[in-house]
Amino acid sequence: MMLFKKAAFTFSRRNFIHLLIAGTCLMGTSIGLFLSFRFMDAGIASTILFTYPVMVTVIMAIFFKEKISFILITSMVLSLAGILIMCNPSAGVKMDIRGILLALLSAAAYAVYMVLIKESRLKHMQSETITFYAMLFSLPYFLIFGGKLNIPFSNLSIILNLLGLALFPAFLSFYFLAIGLKHIGATKTAILGALEPLTAVCIGVFIYGEKFTWQLAIGIILIFTSVMLVIFSDTTKSTPSKTE
Repeated sequence: MMLFKKAAFTFSRRNFIHLLIAGTCLMGTSIGLFLSFRFMDAGIASTILFTYPVMVTVIMAIFFKEKISFILITSMVLSLAGILIMCNPSAGVKMDIRGILLALLSAAAYAVYMVLIKESRLKHMQSETITFYAMLFSLPYFLIFGGKLNIPFSNLSIILNLLGLALFPAFLSFYFLAIGLKHIGATKTAILGALEPLTAVCIGVFIYGEKFTWQLAIGIILIFTSVMLVIFSDTTKSTPSKTE
């Protein structure tokens, strides 16, 4: 994509440390989440991961003095409530303090990554360049700590699944994230990220035939309300008044 869009492969020395931190954050959010699955149910770990909008909001408010409106706070609360309802654990759920800490580490790394792209020198770089080097600089961590790589080249189905994981939830996800951060900022991008578990639910119901429950219905309503509030607040600010 960089070659197709003629994006720059070069960057200044002053940007190197920021790109290195970005790669470290990508490594942290991925490894932290997958390691947490060893100690707790995946649904609960993913729910904890989606506390990252709160972390982004806190970071922006404390370190960058961003004013958080009542509408954004309300939308953030609604999105978190919707996610918690959708991922409501059943009896006998597997939980462990180590899993909770790892999931929180994953959320914190993702939050820092979002703020870094928006507020550091990286905001002046092209989205393709940021994504390329962030993923490239995260690669050594996976090679060092990821254990032995067993890629079943003889199994076409697994290879295609791995390519799909690399393209859609990895590359395209972080690429569009970088674009969104540049246009609407870290706080709103984080809140809109509540659509991620909603997408997973829709795929599960319509493609894999999973059961649609009242918890899912309420969660979907809350998340959609949250997203509409964010869109409405942005539209209100960008629409000039009659006096202007």
